[in-house]
Amino acid sequence: FSSLPMTRGISTILLSNPILTPNAVSLSNNILNAGEQGIRGSSLIGVSILSGAFLNVIWPLLILLFTYHKQKGILKIILHLTLVLVPIAIIMTYSRGAILALILVILGFVLFQKGKTRAIVLLIVCILIIIFSSIGLDSNYFFFERIENRTSAALNNPYEDERESERIYSYTQPFEHLVENPIYFFLGEGFSRKKIANSPVIKGNEYRGQRADHAVFASAYYAYGLFTSLLIVLLFISQIYYTIRIVNKTTNISGLFSSQLSRLLIVVLIGFVSWFSFGHAAVSQPRGAMLMFFVFGLVVSQLNFYKFEYLQTLNKINK
Repeated sequence: FSSLPMTRGISTILLSNPILTPNAVSLSNNILNAGEQGIRGSSLIGVSILSGAFLNVIWPLLILLFTYHKQKGILKIILHLTLVLVPIAIIMTYSRGAILALILVILGFVLFQKGKTRAIVLLIVCILIIIFSSIGLDSNYFFFERIENRTSAALNNPYEDERESERIYSYTQPFEHLVENPIYFFLGEGFSRKKIANSPVIKGNEYRGQRADHAVFASAYYAYGLFTSLLIVLLFISQIYYTIRIVNKTTNISGLFSSQLSRLLIVVLIGFVSWFSFGHAAVSQPRGAMLMFFVFGLVVSQLNFYKFEYLQTLNKINK
């Protein structure tokens, strides 16, 4: 059922037959969903947007490895291939959030990188354009139709599809919910309820038939309360501000590894904006939280990287 044309054909037969029971209609929808999930870039890490988030973090770090470490033999070939395959994998998640993050990452490279690093990224972008244009974006090998349909729905009729409307309501519904449930300013309900089969929705948590939590802000609000949710958002903003300050301070010492690391971390954080805005895995999934704290850990330790390397450089000069 991983072939999309097959799933479409089966679904059409099931839905067009008036004799079929509602269970058959439900089955056809499940088949369509299974086909879509099979085509999109799900992995052992998780669903497509989470897999894309991991890849959007790995790619800049691989470029840092390519720039500062000279590989030999088979490792060099593997690294070269990986630098091209990772953005292809991100695109083939067919997740708008992951692809938007990739675009932001590329934009971050253009704005904050110079010389060799920027040239490498632009070369990879040119290779990607050649590959996809040669095969054709409308090829049966791709599933870009999903991106076109979902983007069109988001721009033209965002409130008619809950997959689009919940992204909007994720930033308005929590405040409406808070008015009726003031305790959520300090405390949330956690995530344990989702692990219990057929558990009832807590009164007040419904909103037009569907609770919207498709963003870090909303998901953290329902799980931990508004106070913690705002702290997480402020923490992310402070990480960006902190890194930009270090980048500005190390402008004239770009030859240091730590200086380049800071410039790559700001690229990663720019890509994180999409993940935080349209996804919730950073607070709702263990692997998402691991990725978030891994990046935040690098951010808070970058000043120590810089001080250590700077002292080493001074010692060499004094000797």
